[in-house]
Amino acid sequence: LTQLCAMHYGAIPIAGKVGGLADTIVDPGEAVSGAKAATGLHFFPVTRDAPESALHPAADRWMDRPGWRTLQANGMRADVSWAEPARDYFGLYSALLASSK
Repeated sequence: LTQLCAMHYGAIPIAGKVGGLADTIVDPGEAVSGAKAATGLHFFPVTRDAPESALHPAADRWMDRPGWRTLQANGMRADVSWAEPARDYFGLYSALLASSK
């Protein structure tokens, strides 16, 4: 959950692309226009040297101040609530109940 707290306060998470980190951080290279906006940076594979290699793109983004601010704003705006997953689960359970009758 640390990455979600970071995004909420405008800190850019830089994390290995694994598990929940991969699910909650959207890398600029993976962002889809109009759907999911970039919120942080990933590195992969998760090795001893990979975090250092991720700092170079982060430094480049830092130098692009408008781009950095956009990345911060995207993270701060990201909806990380259960609202959408809850609707999806409700729809799934409703469909299952309807098909069992």
